[in-house]
Amino acid sequence: MTSTPHTSDTTSPTSAADRPALPGTMTAVRQRRYGRPGDVLSVESVPVPTPAHDEVLVRVEAASLNPADWHRTVGEPMILRLTDGLRAPARPIPGSDAAGVVVAVGAGVASRSVGDPVVICRGGAFAEYVAVPAERTVLRPEGLAADEAAGLGVAGVTAWQAVMEHGAVRPGQTVVVNGASGGVGHYAVQLAVEAGAHVIGICSGRNAELVAELGAAQVIDYTTSSPAEVVREADLVIDLIGLDADDAAAMLADHGTWLVLGMPKDGRIVGPMIWVAKAMWRFARRPQTCKTFVAEETPERLRQLVERAGEGRLRTSIDRVLPLSEVVAAYHHLETGRTVGKIVLVP
Repeated sequence: MTSTPHTSDTTSPTSAADRPALPGTMTAVRQRRYGRPGDVLSVESVPVPTPAHDEVLVRVEAASLNPADWHRTVGEPMILRLTDGLRAPARPIPGSDAAGVVVAVGAGVASRSVGDPVVICRGGAFAEYVAVPAERTVLRPEGLAADEAAGLGVAGVTAWQAVMEHGAVRPGQTVVVNGASGGVGHYAVQLAVEAGAHVIGICSGRNAELVAELGAAQVIDYTTSSPAEVVREADLVIDLIGLDADDAAAMLADHGTWLVLGMPKDGRIVGPMIWVAKAMWRFARRPQTCKTFVAEETPERLRQLVERAGEGRLRTSIDRVLPLSEVVAAYHHLETGRTVGKIVLVP
């Protein structure tokens, strides 16, 4: 394992020539082709990146694994390859979210300094170091642990957009979160509670206590009860699993919205797009609304989450922490669909 670099005497923009304390190589996860995680992921020694003019170099303290990382690793649905690389990943080091400390800055960077604790939203996070545009980093407040901050990126931003933007949750509304104990779901529960909603969480019985602790007023164990027979007149259903359209409609008030974010993993070419289109068609003549969105991880959205987490208003539930060398085991656990909160990898 590469030792932590000493940076206390580095106070100005740095380049490869004047940062001798940094190692030349680092440990990173590499992927040269699409396929099953166990077949295509390897842990290797690679050169430490040099930050460009507008970039900072971050020593990664913790990174989190997302379903989006799994899709990018297997290359499915294949429509993703139009942006991620047709024959192989354009970015050979996977990983979207991380938290760490700035150890070097590019010559054009004035907003960040060596020693700044940050959260990043950029690919290449499954490594000891990552170079990222300074504008894609958010300062991490003192007291917010790296493993908790690392989970806020894709999952937290998805929950933020679902609750605060597309759901536009208001005080007094009833919000259902289907998949309430998962990565996105456990954040969505907390944000909806903060917005003043009456929150109903749907999860397995073994996770009911956690969802209640996060603020849900009611928790439904889907293994013993049918949510469609229990819930009525909901204003918003945030669906992270993929309900049947009739069940979703039965749970909603006439003005309600079914916000579909989780769908079956079918369709190797275009993924769940056909499933979503069918769901929307089935809602076309109903008084309720069915919609979806693609999450967009922006620094401003991430900053909102980091501030809340730093103030203790938003909690990251961590399923397990694994060393980077066990990245394949982390992917395999994600594939079970039984993750409670976030899986964290540490270099």
